[in-house]
Amino acid sequence: MIVDALVYAGASLFGGGRTLAELLADARSAGIDHLVAAPAKPRDYDLAAASERLADECDESSERAVCLVRLDPWQDDAPDRLARLLEHPAVRGLLLHPWEETFPANHARALALAVQAAAHGRPVIVEAGHPLVAEALSLADLARRVEGTVVMTRGGQVNMAGLAQQSADLALAAAPNLCALSAGMYRQDWLESCVRRFGADRLLYGSCAPVFDIGYEAERVRRAAMGDAERAAVMGGNATTLFGLATEGRG
Repeated sequence: MIVDALVYAGASLFGGGRTLAELLADARSAGIDHLVAAPAKPRDYDLAAASERLADECDESSERAVCLVRLDPWQDDAPDRLARLLEHPAVRGLLLHPWEETFPANHARALALAVQAAAHGRPVIVEAGHPLVAEALSLADLARRVEGTVVMTRGGQVNMAGLAQQSADLALAAAPNLCALSAGMYRQDWLESCVRRFGADRLLYGSCAPVFDIGYEAERVRRAAMGDAERAAVMGGNATTLFGLATEGRG
């Protein structure tokens, strides 16, 4: 089973966007069975409401999609809204976007939400690699203070070279509960090295579509040099376990 561990659904404040139905159609064409979806930043800035709408859509997807709650830690009601949304049957984790919501990934407010999600047995996915707010080592600092899985997108960087690559490696070494998402990782050799050094259970396939192309990102992992069992874990096995997915959808 192939699982795309992060897509963004809905119209975006910054233009464009794909509906969940369109993303599911794209996934079917690319041979992907399940999606883990978070809301794109809505034009009204109400991330909690967008999360609830998306969760309802996922709940009607015949188990082909589940939802990540996306919240702004600067909003004082974020903990209360997270508590309510975590009770939704389609919600399987928390998405934090330090760049678009403008907060340091390891800020106390972000940490509080991450700890709250982890206490409910839900993983935390963080848009990573952005200068000053979400560099890999700040993700390691966050993960070391959370008793649950933290996933950093883009391998923890936006340019996998030099110090950025070293920081990503150091972050994964420092925090055993920190995993990496494959989207946008143009250094395919780093994906292969990540599996060799840290194990296949530390890497998840995810496209971040429509920011990146859903099919192209899948091929990035399909063509990487790793064993069949390792590829199966990266392409879906890890996400199936992490997000509590059904092994077979109903549609």
